Amino acid sequence: MPADPPTVGPAGEQILHGHTSWVHTATFSPDGRLLASASDDKTARIWDLATGTTRHVLTGHASGAYVVRFTADGHLLASTDWNTVRLWDVTNGRCVRVLDHAAARGVRSAAFSPDGRQLATTDGRVLIWDLHSDRPPTSLTPATGEGWSVAYSRDGLYLAAVSATNAVIWDSKTHERLREMSRPGQLGPLAFDPSGTLLATACARKTWTWDVASGEKRTEFVGIHRDDVIDLVFSPDGQRLATAGWDSQVGLWDAATGTALGRLTGHTKPVVSVEYSPGGGLLATAGWDDVTRVWNTTAPLEWG
Repeated sequence: MPADPPTVGPAGEQILHGHTSWVHTATFSPDGRLLASASDDKTARIWDLATGTTRHVLTGHASGAYVVRFTADGHLLASTDWNTVRLWDVTNGRCVRVLDHAAARGVRSAAFSPDGRQLATTDGRVLIWDLHSDRPPTSLTPATGEGWSVAYSRDGLYLAAVSATNAVIWDSKTHERLREMSRPGQLGPLAFDPSGTLLATACARKTWTWDVASGEKRTEFVGIHRDDVIDLVFSPDGQRLATAGWDSQVGLWDAATGTALGRLTGHTKPVVSVEYSPGGGLLATAGWDDVTRVWNTTAPLEWG
């Protein structure tokens, strides 16, 4: 499955072509040299960002691949589908392990712990896999509703998950429930800021940050998106928040004040994934228009 050469979008962004169906996720390797993507075409890809070409096409998923995540050392990549998680050797593109979600209803989210020893996944449940053993995963359940998105804080102290009605923060080592924040309505994304003191969640067109220590709501972000926010991420310095929307837009915000800074447009269908590069100079977005776009974050923003 060869990829077409990369093209350049109207804002100077690099457009990566190769998937033949919706792209659900795009994520940078820890050194910022590679990008991984997951698609409804049942493949994940690892891209060389210097050339915009595909380094590996990862096949074997029985259904669409939803999520891709690198370990902190960049040696392994996890990719999920409807009921499995596959672990890949990034160097040679070979599958080294398959984690089976029995009776799963879609493996919706995945996150490696910063030390790479555990992988948290959600399929309605929140499952914690010990990657150094063959033991069954530990199951955690949000207070109400099904677990949808999951994230570790950068320092590895906290694990958070969000359901349709609440967000829960656990101690990542003991799995003690530390905080619960009520949130209305729909399933949505979540992300810790780099300091681990804030947690961002979204519901419909609105995004909020929460104080991790107190569980209190801090800042509201509203004014860019005309439809649901599907994904969000803090910049590595914590100063910006980027949001991806069903309205095919990417919103950029001041993370402290909630001020809208601008938008990125170019995707022709919903944008369902957004992630900053480790240095913050690039932003990757994935959409249901079958492409991944890589934006220069220092370029002027569209507004109005």
